[in-house]
Amino acid sequence: MGRGLGATLDAVKTTDSVLTDERDVVCGWAHSGLRGWRTTMEDSVVAHRLSPHARVFAVFDGHGGSFCSAWAAEQLPRRLKTLAKLQYPAPTKAKEVHFAATSLGDTLRQMDDDLRREGRKAWSCGSTAVALLVTPRYLTVANLGDSRAVLCRKGNALPMSKDHKPRSSNERCRILQAGGCIIDGRVNGDLALSRALGDFRHKSVPGLAPSEQPVSSDPEMRCVMRLREDRFLLLACDGVWDVMSSSDAVEFVGACFVQSTRRGAAVKGEAADEPSRDAPHETEAAKAAVEREALRAGLGTVCELLLDECLRRGSTDNISVVLVLLDPNLVPRRDLKRPSAKAPKASLSIDISQHGAPAASEAVTTRARGLRRVLFSTCLLFIAFAALSGQQFFRSEVLTPAPRRQVGLKFADGSLSHSHGEEAGR
Repeated sequence: MGRGLGATLDAVKTTDSVLTDERDVVCGWAHSGLRGWRTTMEDSVVAHRLSPHARVFAVFDGHGGSFCSAWAAEQLPRRLKTLAKLQYPAPTKAKEVHFAATSLGDTLRQMDDDLRREGRKAWSCGSTAVALLVTPRYLTVANLGDSRAVLCRKGNALPMSKDHKPRSSNERCRILQAGGCIIDGRVNGDLALSRALGDFRHKSVPGLAPSEQPVSSDPEMRCVMRLREDRFLLLACDGVWDVMSSSDAVEFVGACFVQSTRRGAAVKGEAADEPSRDAPHETEAAKAAVEREALRAGLGTVCELLLDECLRRGSTDNISVVLVLLDPNLVPRRDLKRPSAKAPKASLSIDISQHGAPAASEAVTTRARGLRRVLFSTCLLFIAFAALSGQQFFRSEVLTPAPRRQVGLKFADGSLSHSHGEEAGR
């Protein structure tokens, strides 16, 4: 998340996409990001090939600055290089899942410990982390914070991570036991996350392990076995999840794909449709190359359309998304149009009404919620002040006696006698 809201929208996207061959553990991937309404871009992404049998993808959403997220994105693939030594299919399923989970989890824990030694610049900022390790048999996800991973399996959204918020029961219990507090849904009134890299000002309680601190650096792990029904997997920061649910995002992205007519067309670069009549003299190899390039670019277009949809729904944060394609028969629709760099309008470049596109979210931005709380508190204070002032006014009227009038009486002998008004009236 970038610092503060800017006066203008920066909708320029940074996009990259790759289509792999059939020997890879994924069929392709793409990522895209934009600064949005924030004044700075503090997200970083990772898409790295560790070996022919292992790939790592990650999204780091920084806060308080970009140092922690950029440092983590540079360190994660370098530290996971030990996976390149794995030889498949020699390891058993049990060894594969154990090694993948322990390597990914231990790497993030060690990264946070080393980040503490980077000095003051690492103490004043932090970053979420959601990392995916893809191996031939398993999908392994490690998560810190509110960035999220969701798998599309059989067309449905399967959560691969859980948001770490201070108000959730387990996180709240740990924060309170560590001597922290939760104010307005934030750890010590400051951080809206309960787990993160960095943020060491909330990780300095003496005598407590890193996993017991008010803000924990212990990643939550999930590992699932790969199935043929797995379509794709999304990694994204809260710029997406603030305005879309996991089901919304999976449904939107799924509407951008179709099943190819020939198996492996998306991976091998074979023409999925009939040969083009506009170029009858092209060789089959040239046609396949053109088709492959169109499919590769289509993956990036899907990510950009998702970003534009988030802006249209009111997202004001940095937005970053990574799309990992798992199904070789899934290809982007041919009628997809790459969006312009201008701010998105109410309509998208793709008609997805037939695919049940989700309705616009009614989420309210953080700034609007804060303003509403301030106005409400001001009204309460004004009412309370008016009530107290009224009580004080009436009390003073009752307790303060009226001044007593002096009445003078003149007798026949010419002398004067003075008495109070009440006595004179008797």
